[in-house]
Amino acid sequence: MTLRPSTKVRAATFFLLGGVTSTLFYWIVGLAAFLLAVIFSARFYTEVLWFDDIGYLDVYLTIVKTKIWMGVVPFLFMAAMVAGNMLLAHKLARVDRIISADERRVDSWRRTAEPYFRPIVITIALICGLLLALQTYPHWQDYMLWANGEQWGRNDPQFGRDLSYFMFELSLHVAINHWLFVCVLVVLLLTALTSYVFGGIRPQAPNSMLPFQVNLHLSALVFALMALLGWGMLLQLHLLSYSERGVVTGLGFTDSNASLLAYKFVAAAVVAGFVMFQVNIRRPGYIIPTAIIVYLILVGLSIVRFYPNLFQLIIVEPQELERERPYIEDHLQFTRYGFALDQVERRTASIAETGDLQAIAGDRRLLESLRLWDPATLLINFRELQAFRAYFDFTDIDVDRYRIDGELQPVMIATREVNTENLPEHSRRWQSERMIYTHGYGLVSASAVESTPAGLPKFLSGDAPSAGMGPLFVRYPQVYFGENSPEFSIVGTKTIELDRPQEGRSFAKHEYAGGQGVPIDGLVPRLLFATRFWDLRLALTTLLGDDSRILFHRNVRDRVKRVAPFLEVDSDPYPVAADGRIKWVIDCYTTSDMMPYSKRVNLGDLSQVFQGKQEDSGIIPSEFIRLLERRTQRANYVRGSVKAIVDAYDGSVTLYVTDPDDKLLQAWRRAFPDAFTPVEEASAEIRAHFRYPQDQFQIQSVIWADYHMRAPDAYYAREGAWQIPQDANFISLRRERARPGHEQRNADLRPYWLKTRFPGEEDAEFAIVQPFSPESRNVLSGYLVGGSDGDRLGRLTSYEFAPDTTVVGPSQVQARIDQDPRVSAWMTLRMQSGSRVSRGKLLTVPLDNAVLYVQPLFVQADKSSVSELLGAQLSSVPELKQVVIVFGDRVLMRPTLKGAVAALFEDESEGAAPDQATADTETPASPQPTRSN
Repeated sequence: MTLRPSTKVRAATFFLLGGVTSTLFYWIVGLAAFLLAVIFSARFYTEVLWFDDIGYLDVYLTIVKTKIWMGVVPFLFMAAMVAGNMLLAHKLARVDRIISADERRVDSWRRTAEPYFRPIVITIALICGLLLALQTYPHWQDYMLWANGEQWGRNDPQFGRDLSYFMFELSLHVAINHWLFVCVLVVLLLTALTSYVFGGIRPQAPNSMLPFQVNLHLSALVFALMALLGWGMLLQLHLLSYSERGVVTGLGFTDSNASLLAYKFVAAAVVAGFVMFQVNIRRPGYIIPTAIIVYLILVGLSIVRFYPNLFQLIIVEPQELERERPYIEDHLQFTRYGFALDQVERRTASIAETGDLQAIAGDRRLLESLRLWDPATLLINFRELQAFRAYFDFTDIDVDRYRIDGELQPVMIATREVNTENLPEHSRRWQSERMIYTHGYGLVSASAVESTPAGLPKFLSGDAPSAGMGPLFVRYPQVYFGENSPEFSIVGTKTIELDRPQEGRSFAKHEYAGGQGVPIDGLVPRLLFATRFWDLRLALTTLLGDDSRILFHRNVRDRVKRVAPFLEVDSDPYPVAADGRIKWVIDCYTTSDMMPYSKRVNLGDLSQVFQGKQEDSGIIPSEFIRLLERRTQRANYVRGSVKAIVDAYDGSVTLYVTDPDDKLLQAWRRAFPDAFTPVEEASAEIRAHFRYPQDQFQIQSVIWADYHMRAPDAYYAREGAWQIPQDANFISLRRERARPGHEQRNADLRPYWLKTRFPGEEDAEFAIVQPFSPESRNVLSGYLVGGSDGDRLGRLTSYEFAPDTTVVGPSQVQARIDQDPRVSAWMTLRMQSGSRVSRGKLLTVPLDNAVLYVQPLFVQADKSSVSELLGAQLSSVPELKQVVIVFGDRVLMRPTLKGAVAALFEDESEGAAPDQATADTETPASPQPTRSN
């Protein structure tokens, strides 16, 4: 049986809408809405409690209010536009018309939809409003910058506008233009469809195809659409400041002389379209609108797309350098400014005659204190020798400096954190994970220079109970907040908190006294947190008391990101011992991709700033946010203007402003005046451990490789371009990683921390260093230094070797070490004796008049065959057995750094003699037992 079209429409309508009156349907919808409301309310309210507890409730509520109104206002506007225009189109449709034979099918649709028209309109309006709101609310940062930004004090070279327009206003204007254009376009389509269905538009009726009222209504919408298109063209003029056409970012010769003209011509065409639509209002029909649309498309394609490309090919490329020279100069200037490279101090590094010991005679003591231990290698030692129990672990090891015995020394430092995932399965009970194993214990540090006679690290602090010398001693060694803390823990309960192991099989207990944490002493808070974490046991346990508190958001990066979501957070927090406590120092960055003429780069490729997404918070879970909030990883403006301090015991967060001149940060400080603290209020002990921001330095190093060139001609020809040299031994280092997820070196040599005396300086300093090589060559061309001590904190210095000076690069030195007969024989002998030899990080050590290379060699028992035979995993730790120094034409290897330095100065009385050194290393390394207590 064949159904008539009207019958099919009625059947589909009944299937979709007929069940609306069903009681069951209402119950299902009501229950779902109630559950969603409970879940969202629980998340929101627990976030409010957390922000109130940590002292940043004003920040959270300000952001939430901004997001709400940035969603509500567009929602209401879009819904009103859709509903109002559809209802108006329905009202303007003639009901007394004569239905022709060709209109019967459309008329059957009208009769079917007529009884449900208002519910349909309301539903469509609400859906359209919701979709637009989901697009607008993630742009709350654009609005807050626009509302709080002030004059930048510097103009762009093309339009003469203050940079605040580009940094604070342009992105919001572009977004509003896009939203309004989509809104009007959708309204126009829905209005036209409504008019067609209800008879306002009658293509089958030659004499009444488009009544005057309907034509006026549609023409007004098209007029608004074209006005928005014209505004968009004006915005496109300024967006050319980020053009990638040609050899630079920003306006080039083609953009200034062809693209600008093309956009202005299109804007004029839009104005002409306005006039033609005025004519169309008085003479209704389809010819004029169709002609206007075809006209605009042809103009847009031919003028905006084809003309600039043709101009580039014919006018610019035959003499590109001469045409682009002034624009290249602007690009170099603004890129250096965007990445804070405009204040780099440039120096020429002189090199004495190859192998001249007199050039480094004054640095002998400094050479004896160079860093040998590699964080990734030392992590194995820390886990084997200082973890003590399965539930303790080390996430990362950082490099810092401390004043020990009156001298500033580099120190390897880490926190012993709790990790219940390492417990045996039968021990991973809910009470144990949430109430007993609540925190880590102790700050563990080792000398970056020295080792024991057995080649193991020389610990400066650690053990349990916690012990440390001088500045490394802390009164509160408990680590409740770290890099790998549990999702949440409950403290102040009726059960015990395990603190640390003691002699025998007992353990010490601890009662949290930090003051931070959300109270969970009543039924309502317990139900709220049980809903938030989907854990019914939170509501059912009887172990909670009046003093019980729940600790969550315990990852230190996550905490900082929540209290300051407008800042980007460094990938590598590092712990320090200061004021008798363990403090986490985290560098924070202001970033933007709206600096005109500055090169846009993907930060995810250059650093780890954007690595990892934190867990959700607030009203909307992260699963939705990830779909809706497409945060760009591009940037052409980066400043390390804030240092966040997180207390490892109580979790308190303080944001110290280290660069008050950052215009972007100034806008955020106006938006959140109580969120920031002047750096002068930080204690002297805290400030003594501030370092140059590590991720920022890595980004700046990549940019500096190209943008150290000042002359536009040199930049265009890439004469003198640099590259980051390859890490020659990264493959062997990768095999030595403690776990697959741990940080691994790339093929490119990453920056490293070093204490040395740089050329032109009187004293040694602790700094981060990045060597460079000429493009496509392996020699050394220079290096970039990020200062960290005293008044040099935050200062960049670039050292460049004279073009006629040849300084061997890291890969060439690594090849010389591998080819040295004595080194090769020693490594071969160890590997034949059931051990593995791993190379430590090859350090390029710049000195006042020379460059010296140092590489430690570690021996580790090859446990694979023995473990397979015994059916058990044996512990094996790297042992520092040899130190190789390369200076000039000499390759020296000795068991200790002091011995190698003594051999370098041909003074074997202070170190092992060459023959004795070789004899001492004949015995292969033996497996080391895991230390336990």
